[in-house]
Amino acid sequence: MATPPTLPNPRLKRRVAPRAILAIVVVAVLLIAMSGRALAVFYTDKLWFADLGFSKVFTTLIWARVAPAVIFSAVMFVLLLINLVIADRIAPQFRSAGAEDEVIERYAGYVSPYMGRVRVGVALLFGIIVGAGASSQWRQWILYQNRVTWGIKDAQFHKDIGFYVFELPMLKFVVEWLFVTFFVTLFVTTLFHYLNGGIRFQAGFQRVTPQVKAHLSVLLALMAFTKTAQYWYGRYDLVFSHRGRVDGATFTDIHAQLPALEFLALISVVGGILFVANIWRRGWTLPVIAAGLWAFIAIIVGTAYPAYMQRFQVQPSERSKEKPYIERNIEATRNAYGLNNVEVKAYDGTGQLDANTVKQNNIAETLLNVRLWDPLPLEGAVQGPQGVKGYYKFDTPSVDRYRVGSVDKQLVLVAVRGLDSAELPSDTWTNRHLAYTHGQAAVVVQGNVTQGVQNPSYLVKDIPPTADPDLSISQPDIYFSTHLPDFAIAGTKEREVEVDGSGNEIRDTYKGSTGIAMSSFLRKAAFATRFGDVNVLLSGRVTPQSKMLFTRDVVDRVKKVAPFLVTDSQAYPVILPNGTIQWVVDAYTVTDKYPYSQELRAGDVPNADLGSNINYARNSVKAVVDAYNGTVSLYVVDPKDPLIRAYRKAFPSLFKDVSQMPAGLAEHLRYPTDLFKAQTRMLEQYHITSKDADAFFGGTEQWRIAPQPSSDTSGTGSSTTVAGATGSDGGRTTQNRNDAPRVEPQYLMMQLPGDQGQEFVLATSFVPQSKNDTTPNRLSAFVAVRNDGFGTNGNFGKMTVYTPGAQAELNSEVFAANQIQRDPEISSKISLTGQLGSQIVRGDLQLLPIGNSILYAQPFFITGEAKGSLPGFSFIALSYENNAVFGTSVKDALDKLFPGGSTPNTPIGPSNPGNTKLTPQQRLDQAAKEIKAYQDATKAGKFEEAGKHLAALVDLLNGQGSSSPTTKPGSGTAPGGTTTTTSTPTTSTPTTKPSTSSPTTTTPTTGGA
Repeated sequence: MATPPTLPNPRLKRRVAPRAILAIVVVAVLLIAMSGRALAVFYTDKLWFADLGFSKVFTTLIWARVAPAVIFSAVMFVLLLINLVIADRIAPQFRSAGAEDEVIERYAGYVSPYMGRVRVGVALLFGIIVGAGASSQWRQWILYQNRVTWGIKDAQFHKDIGFYVFELPMLKFVVEWLFVTFFVTLFVTTLFHYLNGGIRFQAGFQRVTPQVKAHLSVLLALMAFTKTAQYWYGRYDLVFSHRGRVDGATFTDIHAQLPALEFLALISVVGGILFVANIWRRGWTLPVIAAGLWAFIAIIVGTAYPAYMQRFQVQPSERSKEKPYIERNIEATRNAYGLNNVEVKAYDGTGQLDANTVKQNNIAETLLNVRLWDPLPLEGAVQGPQGVKGYYKFDTPSVDRYRVGSVDKQLVLVAVRGLDSAELPSDTWTNRHLAYTHGQAAVVVQGNVTQGVQNPSYLVKDIPPTADPDLSISQPDIYFSTHLPDFAIAGTKEREVEVDGSGNEIRDTYKGSTGIAMSSFLRKAAFATRFGDVNVLLSGRVTPQSKMLFTRDVVDRVKKVAPFLVTDSQAYPVILPNGTIQWVVDAYTVTDKYPYSQELRAGDVPNADLGSNINYARNSVKAVVDAYNGTVSLYVVDPKDPLIRAYRKAFPSLFKDVSQMPAGLAEHLRYPTDLFKAQTRMLEQYHITSKDADAFFGGTEQWRIAPQPSSDTSGTGSSTTVAGATGSDGGRTTQNRNDAPRVEPQYLMMQLPGDQGQEFVLATSFVPQSKNDTTPNRLSAFVAVRNDGFGTNGNFGKMTVYTPGAQAELNSEVFAANQIQRDPEISSKISLTGQLGSQIVRGDLQLLPIGNSILYAQPFFITGEAKGSLPGFSFIALSYENNAVFGTSVKDALDKLFPGGSTPNTPIGPSNPGNTKLTPQQRLDQAAKEIKAYQDATKAGKFEEAGKHLAALVDLLNGQGSSSPTTKPGSGTAPGGTTTTTSTPTTSTPTTKPSTSSPTTTTPTTGGA
């Protein structure tokens, strides 16, 4: 007799219900505890965006992540729930007895009363698991919803580029997600059919009921039709193929892979139809035939045939077959990286420089603007006399130009005096976060002038800042900078530390417009949780009026406001006419979905941050961060860029027009280094146009960015340290494609060939392509991009490539550097310096197109080995053709290179008039004494006295020392070499005594401008 089924006990339900509620409460508490920091971050980020006036931006960013996850989770939930309900509806009423049924019966006994909730729970679980991942598509979700027309069509499918950038990635994701969704649904539904008895593996007769076969056939058909869509959209992916010589659909892709995908799409439709037909046939023959045929064709047509065509048809005649596709690649790449507007000019290069030539006014002006200071050596040189306190540290100076007096564009280097929390007098929580909260002011140094023989010549210096009238700073406090601590709380009972003109610490309070008021226990608790710092909550120094300042690094600040933009690796400060300091951060729109464009992969452009893999880039936004208030403004400088047009539609309150820029900012905008490095990397090959595809294929016309010159002095046994300053980032060298280091681009002031007047440019050079750089001595071309004339009708961003004429044999940086290092006088000077316990630091090698020829200039710096030694300018070397000379100034070196060729508008001033010259041995003895005196003064913290001894040492090393060496504080070497006495704004004597703990740079190898 069959045992009647056991009915559920109502009392048991009542007893279980409170337990279930308790379990739910416990789980909820655990989830809240585990997600406490995430909730704190969400809440404090909301406050942060609101504080900056970007609440709508925050809402849009959150919704862009939440909406896809909710929508896709809901679709998965509904789809799976429907199939589970169907699985229950078509479950057999009677089950055959079998060994596997006992476990299933027990399962049914426990689950049957709650089957509806089980189905919902399972569907909800898988809905969250499968759908939540869609939140990672938030960028593409934004672009898809705000897509615009690009205005250019691809060469193969004649689709607008916007289809590939804005639509195709989202469509592919949806199709791929649907395939996974149907697969998961098939798996879970099959499991439920087994539990319901519709599938029995150990049954002696029918193992799968007809109804179950029909149900599973429908799901298999849906998977097949989804695969059809994958094949169809996969056709468009061919324009990003990496199969051929260049990126994009090449011969094999078009003539083999494309037909294969179309055929596989047809086969998948046939397979789907066979699965549908199986609903009525209800056997396994049709599904097996469909799957087997599909797999066989996919292997033969989709893989073997394209490989055969590439090997036996394309490779034997690759040039002719690939030429049309190489032309497509060249055209697309030049458009995608903005190279199609690059102007190419011939530079004869056959001119001969002499004394009369270099006296011409236009040439003299260029020579007057040779940069004598590089960022990293200057960082160390200003730290000692201008650091004031050990906890103040300068950012690596940036190269810029300002109007100073009658000089419209004075080449300068600007460094902000930031806060170094590692050097605080006492490392307490109060000091780190409440008292020492900010840096102060900045220094501005003339880039082409030395002061007191070897020291920087200041236009802005000291605390409070004394400055040239054109560079006055009305708000010197730096609360937002680079490398600042994670957070600071301003306006507490512990007032913030500053320094007065005498070097004494004083107290003040932040009065900026930003900062989140710590006005409630909830806010304090949230920030304490976010930073893992209970002192934020417990400190009695924090009041309701106190303001939390966090994300104070200016680059991170921009990334947080606009995470869909890629930011440049460096920010640079600008002193506006209103006396405020603003940080400029270049922001890029990038994608890897530009058809036929060549991809830049991670590592192809080292020391640049444009994303891992890209094939399109634009500097569409200049972000500006106020150094005191921390306000962020994003100005669209390339409104034609389709990507920024789409983002602007999504975030209308975030972006501003260029016309809204504060007065005086546009004059200091720079062409960004990261983009320039990416463009010059592509110019190595893509200076060749699509008309010369044969030359491109042969590779004989390829260039390489010039190698970084070696630091060895060619057999002297001595060496120089590379200062690395190469203009933009302090001389960080580039490991281009994992080979020899490459020079970095430089910001220089010069007159470009064929133009009038001095311009602020970003420049670099090329040498011929060769294996292992076997031909690095010849110059293939040099390129300059203009930084002046920002605006609709200006020249800002115009790039020109200068190629030497056929008869010109112009030397490269490598050749010039070797000439300088091999010069006997320079080698002896470097060796003597090393023997005296100091070190020569080699600066940027500057390429100067002058008089239809090329002249190279390279500053050298000196630094002692003792701790606290300050770098100083030592000499400038010039290289022309096969000659190299050095001097204490450009004028001095020019007189040696071209006797009588110093600039006519700067009188010659003697370095040590009336003194008796020393013999070599006397000079060596006197130099040793100066070194000892310099080291003693440095150790004692007497930096002004140390500077005098170092200046005397420089004179001795330059062969100008006398039997009674004297140093004239306040005297300076002008660009042409004149010794002058300068007024207060440019004197190098500090008004406050520097701290002996101020850090210095002795052998810099990295940095930024």
